[in-house]
Amino acid sequence: MKAGDSETSLLQSISSGAAVFTFGRLLQKGLGFAFHLGLTLWLGSSLYGFYAYANTIIRLAGIFADVGTSKTALRYLPTYDDASKRNVFIGLGTVTSFFGSLIIALGLFILAPIFNEHTFDTPLFQNVLRIFAIVIPFNSLSKFISNSFRSINKVFHHTFIRHVLEPTLRLLFVTLALVLGYSIVGAIWATVLAAMVVLTISAILTIYHTSLRPSLRWSSDDIMNFYSFSVPLAFKDISTFLYNRVDILMIGFLLPQATSVGIYNIGMLLSSLLALPLSGFNQLFPPIAAQLLDGKKKEKLERIHSTLARWTVSVTVLLTACIGIYAAEILRVFGEDFVGGKTVVLILLLGQLMNSIAFGTGYILLVTDRKYLILANQWTFGILNVVLNYFFINEFGIAGAALATASVYVGLNLTRIIEVWYLERIFPYSVNYFKPLISGFVAGVIMFALSYYSSGIIMAVVGSLIGTTVFGATLYVLGIEEKDREFIKNHIMPDK
Repeated sequence: MKAGDSETSLLQSISSGAAVFTFGRLLQKGLGFAFHLGLTLWLGSSLYGFYAYANTIIRLAGIFADVGTSKTALRYLPTYDDASKRNVFIGLGTVTSFFGSLIIALGLFILAPIFNEHTFDTPLFQNVLRIFAIVIPFNSLSKFISNSFRSINKVFHHTFIRHVLEPTLRLLFVTLALVLGYSIVGAIWATVLAAMVVLTISAILTIYHTSLRPSLRWSSDDIMNFYSFSVPLAFKDISTFLYNRVDILMIGFLLPQATSVGIYNIGMLLSSLLALPLSGFNQLFPPIAAQLLDGKKKEKLERIHSTLARWTVSVTVLLTACIGIYAAEILRVFGEDFVGGKTVVLILLLGQLMNSIAFGTGYILLVTDRKYLILANQWTFGILNVVLNYFFINEFGIAGAALATASVYVGLNLTRIIEVWYLERIFPYSVNYFKPLISGFVAGVIMFALSYYSSGIIMAVVGSLIGTTVFGATLYVLGIEEKDREFIKNHIMPDK
C-alpha cells in the first residue's frame, strides 16, 4: 500500500472491483434464474426438490473438501511480494483441495444410501446424490483457483470463472441434456461435465495470466502457518453452512417432501439477490483492509468501511422493497406451486438486510486474525440455527425454517458489530444511515400502492423502475454526503 494512496482512490479501487464483480454476479444470477426456471418448468417441483437437496449436500461436502484453503489464499497471498513464497501457499492449497475433495467425494458416494433412507427414501435420489459427488473435486479446485485470482486483485479473472464461466457452461450443458430428452439424472451428468470443463479453463487462465505455480518446497513453518489458519476456517465454513443452509437439510429430514424443499430453495434463491451489493464491495475490501491494518492506518480503514457500509445498505434497502412487494409475481414465473414460498421470501429478506447492515465486520475480524473468535461466533449461531429450525419447522413448516435462519442472521451480525467496536474500536454507523432507510420506505410505499392497481411480472418490472426513481429522488432531497459528492466528482463524472 503506497503512502500516497488516498481514501477516494481506495474507494475507487474497491468500487471498480465491486462493479466488475457485481456485473458478473448479475450475469450469474440471471443465468442462475434461467437455470432454476428451466429445471422447475421441465422437471416440476418434486424432481426439482431432489436436485436442490442433493446440491445442498454437495455444498456441505465441498466445505470439508476445501479445508479452508480458499479463504487462506485471501489472507496470505496479498501480504507476500515474493513469488516463490506465494507459490508455496499455492502448492499447499492445491494439494489440500485435491486430496481432501477426493476423500470427501468417495465418502459421500458410500454414505448416499444413508442420506436417502432418512430423507426421500427412493432409489432415484440415491443415484442423483452419487453422481453429484463426482462434481466435488472439480468444484473444489476451481474455487481455489478463482480465489487465488481474487487474492492478487485480479477480480476480472475471479469473476469470469465463478460468475460467468461456471453458470454459463452449467446452463448450456444441462439445457442440452434436457432438450435431448434426459431427466434429472442426465441433468446431473451434464453438471459434472460442465465442472470438468470449468476446471480445465481455470487452470489454463492461471498458466497464461499469472506467475502462480504450485510449489512443493514446503518448510515446516509454511505447513504450520497454512494449516493453523485454514483448518479453523474450515470449521468456520462448516458453521457458516449451519446458520446459512442447514434449513434446507432439516426440511428434508423433518418434512421429507421434495416439493417443500424445491419451494424453499426458490424462495432462498430470490432472497439471495440482496447479497449482490454486499458481495460486490466485499471482493476487494478484505485485502485492502489487511494492507491498511498492516500499515497502521486504522482511522483510514474506519472511514472507508463507513462509506462502503452506507453504500451497501442503500442498494440493499431498495432491493428489499422491490423483491418484497413483488415476491408473489416473481415466484409465479417458476410455477404456481412456488407462490407458496412468498412468506419464506419476506422473512429471509429481513435476515439478508441485516447481513448488509453489518458490512465488512466479519472480514475485519478475519484480517485481524480473530479466527478463533470467528469460529466461536459461527458455531454458536450455527448450533442455535439447528435448534431453532427443529422447533420452528415442526411448528410452522417451511416458514419456520426461514424464521429460524433470519433470526440467526440478525443475532450473528449484531454480535459481529459489537465485537468489531469493542476489539478494534471501529464503528461505521451514523445518522446518515437513516437517509437510505427513509428513501427505501418512501419507495416501498409507492410500489405497494401501485401493486393494488395491477399485477403480474410486467407490473413488477414497471413498479420496480418507478420505485428506484422515487428512491433516488428522495435520497437526493435528503442530501448527498460530501464524501459521495467527492467520489462522484472525481471518479464517476470527472471534469474534462
